[in-house]
Amino acid sequence: MNTKRNLGAFKLWSASVLPVTLVILSNISFVILIYFNQQYLDWDQLNYLNVGMSVAILVFFIFLIYEALRPVKLETPLEEENLPFISLILPIYNEEKHIFDVLTSIIASNYPFEKIELILINDGSTDNTLAEIRRFTDHTNADVKLINFSQNSGKKAGLVAGFKIARNEVILTIDSDTFLLPDSIRKLVGTMDSSIDAICGHTLVKNEKINLLTRLQGYEYLLSHELFKSFEAGYNGVLCCPGCFSAFRKSALMEVIDEFERSVIFNYRVDYGEDRYLTALLLKNNKKVVYTGVAVAYTVVPETLSSFVIQRKRWIKSWFVNTLYLFGLARHKSFIYQVYFYLSFIFNLLIISSIPLFIYFAFTLNWNFLLHGLYMVVLYIIFTLLNQGKIRLIMPLIFYVFTLGIYSWLVPLAIGNISDHRWGKRAG
Repeated sequence: MNTKRNLGAFKLWSASVLPVTLVILSNISFVILIYFNQQYLDWDQLNYLNVGMSVAILVFFIFLIYEALRPVKLETPLEEENLPFISLILPIYNEEKHIFDVLTSIIASNYPFEKIELILINDGSTDNTLAEIRRFTDHTNADVKLINFSQNSGKKAGLVAGFKIARNEVILTIDSDTFLLPDSIRKLVGTMDSSIDAICGHTLVKNEKINLLTRLQGYEYLLSHELFKSFEAGYNGVLCCPGCFSAFRKSALMEVIDEFERSVIFNYRVDYGEDRYLTALLLKNNKKVVYTGVAVAYTVVPETLSSFVIQRKRWIKSWFVNTLYLFGLARHKSFIYQVYFYLSFIFNLLIISSIPLFIYFAFTLNWNFLLHGLYMVVLYIIFTLLNQGKIRLIMPLIFYVFTLGIYSWLVPLAIGNISDHRWGKRAG
């Protein structure tokens, strides 16, 4: 068996673990101070607590990266005659700008042309999307099925319609702004052995170099896949197979399709984060959900702050609801996976307290908190500049400062609007 270490995760060590650890440590320290004020603990005792938590958290992240670096199996490429027939489902809404190029990238794949069933769902587009789809179908002999919704019904409705009519066991899903490489489909399917029920590939940002916001999202995607999904895959429990580039077994999907179509969790209708919810349903049914870094695709991320916030409204609501939904499931996983699952949930919630508590404690209790934070920032900048002038290493610091600033108000706002089905809902 050929194996390969996930060196991408190793490269993230110097650029990720330090700022992540510092941010999380600061969050926990601030929360502890709420409960253990000066009347209970003096500053020396608090410092001992900080050191202890620092060591514990650092050990956790070292193990996280160690797990992500474990050798992974490299599937032997299948001969063309052994490649399975596949159904590729693509919901589309108002994507006249990208859709023709996206469809062209599918046909340009080195996957056997005659083994791809292409199911396109035009979800009530109001621009020239349908005309662009027609332009594509008029110039190809591909096996294309086109479903036209008279009005926008949402991505979930499009996926359900596609799942039901797909005639093949292996089903791929991509978004209307996903761009495939020639070998993307072949590598994703080639990694999906008979024991795997769902698998997601490695998604990179196509428009990463547009501005600082897109660069930050590029780093976020890299960290999410190379580190976190790699770790989760080691326990067959990837928490989200993104709709932009994933593959599923139809037999597994049919077991959960009724629940997926109803989309009700804790008596709330879930109109957001359909990819995370679908993954949660599969995990609840004890399905094997993994990630592979050898199959790569590109997606387009928001380029403006307003569109970024709208997207993250949906993502945060989906993350919160589906994580609670999976709380019971995590108990049946290994101890390490449980630690990862629950601590990740807690750390994400603590983000909302970072900015206000940092300001409060810095200016009302002890200036050491502010000075300590600035000291660490200066050290990190010096480290970056001395590391062969690789200024890009400062991106993690910028990313986490940006994350704290945005999520400190966006997380509570999103959670507070979970029952509002209009708030944060996307069209298509």
